Amino acid sequence: MIKHFGSVKRLKQATIEQICEVPGFGRKTAEAVAVALAQAAPAAPAVNTATGEIMEDDGGTTA
Repeated sequence: MIKHFGSVKRLKQATIEQICEVPGFGRKTAEAVAVALAQAAPAAPAVNTATGEIMEDDGGTTA
């Protein structure tokens, strides 16, 4: 699924219909995935391990 959507963020933003487009995923599975992702705790911010800076969603760093 990550290969299809490119990231967990994009997968979380996907509709059930879009998840159904992934080979091997029917409507019931797509609904279960959407529910599980909606209930998941928000991810911690990404940290650049070289600098310790917190990364923004677009890949840049915070000020």
